Amino acid sequence: MRHFVHAVQRLLLATVAVAVLVGFVTGFASAAAKPNNPAFTFIDPSPGDGGTFIASAGGNSVTYAFTYNRTPKQTQSVICTLSGPDNYSSSGNCANLAAFGLSGSQSTGNTYSNLANGHYTFTVSLTLTDHGSTAATQQFAIRSGDFEELAPIPHLYVLGSDWFPADSSGSTTALLQPAGGIIIPPTPDPSSTSGCSAADFTGFVPGRIALIQRGGCFFGVKVLNAEAAGASGVVIFNEGNNPARMPAFSGILLDANGNLFTATVPVVFTSFANGQNLFNQGSPVLHLNIQ
Repeated sequence: MRHFVHAVQRLLLATVAVAVLVGFVTGFASAAAKPNNPAFTFIDPSPGDGGTFIASAGGNSVTYAFTYNRTPKQTQSVICTLSGPDNYSSSGNCANLAAFGLSGSQSTGNTYSNLANGHYTFTVSLTLTDHGSTAATQQFAIRSGDFEELAPIPHLYVLGSDWFPADSSGSTTALLQPAGGIIIPPTPDPSSTSGCSAADFTGFVPGRIALIQRGGCFFGVKVLNAEAAGASGVVIFNEGNNPARMPAFSGILLDANGNLFTATVPVVFTSFANGQNLFNQGSPVLHLNIQ
């Protein structure tokens, strides 16, 4: 009888061991078969750059989109959420849900209208059919305002075509003063480092608006140097050395370490032609207002 009990015990232990081993192998295979979370690539809201800024040109409407890689039928749901100033909140299924069953790189996004000026956070949350999930977040800001020459040649620049606001705020009316390093006419190859060094603001009169040419370093480095010199505002104009660096443009403000920040003085981006015209005038009186 004792031998029979021992035999039964050995059989039960063997059965449990096999079950544990099978369960481990099955679990390992299941885990190995789970798809990796997708790498999201956000598509900047035009005419923004980096997903951190867009210009307001009337209706404050933005289409925010992204791409990600998915194999067939592994996406269960995708939710897009936008939050912003004044307790703004919007959440729901992203557009183009029919595309989720396709292989390869997929694009989707939502259009948001009647947005107030300020900072927004866009979040996409994806749930997979194996119950895995992932999320990614991007931020952008909507800004608007005024860019105007008061004297000697009164001229109101048009938002969205003549200029774009940086992520900044404030208002100033002052004489314009060019920073050092401006190269006009531009060289065929990029060569301007205007505003990249504190030395470019030697002799700068505090309270004036700094005129700076694109090139050589992050836009934010130029702005921080201008702020340190006492500038009440900044106008950054395109470099002008090739067709892509001629028109008005928009950009993001990064410091020397690549960190985003919001400038404490109004900052505008404009075309090479506008910058050249202001440079040739010497010290025109400008009004900058960024909301």
